[in-house]
Amino acid sequence: MRYHPHHFIIAAALAFLMTTSSSLVLAESGSNANAWLKNYKQAPADARMVSRVQAIFEDVKRANDSVVHPSKLYIIESNSTPWAIALKDRNVILTTGAIDIIYNSDGSLYEQDARMAFVLGHELKHVIENDFLHHKAFLALTESADSDVFSMDTGETAERKTMELRADEEGLIHASLAGYDMSAIFSEVGGANNFLEHWAVQTNTVSGSRYASPQERIDYLWELYESTESKVEFFRYGVRLAHFGDYENALVLLEDFYKYYDSDRVLTNRGYVHLQLARAAMDEAVAYRYWFPDLLDLDSGFPVSVSRSIATQIPENARRHLQTAVKLLTEGLSYSQNDLFTRMNLITAHLFLKEYSAARAVIEKIDNWEAQPRFLALDAIITMQDKRIKNPWESYSLELVEQLAKEPDAPHNLIYNYARLLQENGRSNEAAQYWSRLMARLSALPKNYQVMVCRQLDNKEQCAKQIQSFSVQHRPLKLALNPGENVNSKKARKLIKAWNIKPIETFSGIDAKIYPDNNNRSRLVVDDKVKLVTVGNLDSDVNQLVDKYGQPEQIINTGLEQIWSYGPHWSALVVNNKVRELWVAQ
Repeated sequence: MRYHPHHFIIAAALAFLMTTSSSLVLAESGSNANAWLKNYKQAPADARMVSRVQAIFEDVKRANDSVVHPSKLYIIESNSTPWAIALKDRNVILTTGAIDIIYNSDGSLYEQDARMAFVLGHELKHVIENDFLHHKAFLALTESADSDVFSMDTGETAERKTMELRADEEGLIHASLAGYDMSAIFSEVGGANNFLEHWAVQTNTVSGSRYASPQERIDYLWELYESTESKVEFFRYGVRLAHFGDYENALVLLEDFYKYYDSDRVLTNRGYVHLQLARAAMDEAVAYRYWFPDLLDLDSGFPVSVSRSIATQIPENARRHLQTAVKLLTEGLSYSQNDLFTRMNLITAHLFLKEYSAARAVIEKIDNWEAQPRFLALDAIITMQDKRIKNPWESYSLELVEQLAKEPDAPHNLIYNYARLLQENGRSNEAAQYWSRLMARLSALPKNYQVMVCRQLDNKEQCAKQIQSFSVQHRPLKLALNPGENVNSKKARKLIKAWNIKPIETFSGIDAKIYPDNNNRSRLVVDDKVKLVTVGNLDSDVNQLVDKYGQPEQIINTGLEQIWSYGPHWSALVVNNKVRELWVAQ
């Protein structure tokens, strides 16, 4: 990632330079996680908040760049320094004492999560910058390294302070991009004016010339937070719009955010949107010929007719979107070589363009891809298109995919792709058994793939009625302002006045504003009409969602998060089996 002065990012306020017991001796070998685990007991996975903190670490890491993807978080049982520290082997150590400080503090669970995300984001910034001076200083304090680390001149101490403030910046934005509300850093905690002050009191941090005081850090971060948060919120709405199929407006928001912050995550989402715009421009028989893995939702949002005939050509405007997607996703991989989601989208774009060798090259760079059914199925598609192979049905890929497709619990997408390969190569009778298996689990498929399965059956009309019966059209709750309503109406103006919160103005090329209220809800308004409503700061169990609304039409995995899609009008964002947000669309 390229650093710009306007990369206003926020993360953890970690103070860890503190005199420790002389019994703790970690020589320079303490620069790797294994050395720490020899001296400390690793906290068990079922210990208080351990699994939750690990999920937050992965969340924040996902919003970072490629150099932190191999990084792991090790939680050790300790109630003293260093609390949290980045190691030279690119891993991060966190103590159970640090977890207790954060999760015993005031505020809701989501506010506590945000503070933890801030702390972990700060440490990941040190990993990105190969900045391990603070680790060397800690070792010096344990009499395990040269003490000349403390004899820095004025210029070095000023540089050290600047680097720590930048770590605060970077941690904030990555925690924000990961979906955490950074306002929790600035609220009163445990009698202190803010979280950084509370952390300093709890850890007995000694302020020095190399580190800004808690108040200096808060003053520095507040201005950045105000400037950043509105931009990050428009980025989030760009992702939500893409989920509901409003790709044109989503693209504007994502492209404008990229001008502000050029991360691989934004590149991947822009590439995804161009991929979906290409799909929308294709005949659906081409768009859904095979089941390709995508970052968000395979369903483009446009209705698919059960009775359409087969088409094979990609229109020119779709081709242009695909070529743009390839460019953006390839650039995204230059940041993040190990980003599986970027690779998935890039494979899909190459396959639509019939660039089979390029698609295979991307697949072969995925670790252990041969053991993953979805990639084996894609390789089988490529093998079938390779004119150099005289009998592709005897290839390793096809034979293995056939074996996997016969398994009772075979994934939907693998069965679908294998059935399509059989169908298109004159083996209709064999394909029929696989189409029938998919028909038996029709409600679990994305809507457009339900239709494509139905096209293989004789009674298309009955199948279409069955698909319609699966749709959950009702919205999950009553809203003060519903999608589609005009904010200039008498009712809307009265509500907005009562909220007494200034709307967030867009920095994009469209007339968009975000209207928050006092109940953790916000509305994206485009051209004076409510486009999308977000209900946030939820912490309800997914079982409550199922009890009230039934099973979703589709569960979309986007890494650690899941989007539970209840039809075209609303979805739930789920993290660790907890509903974090509800999204209600027009």
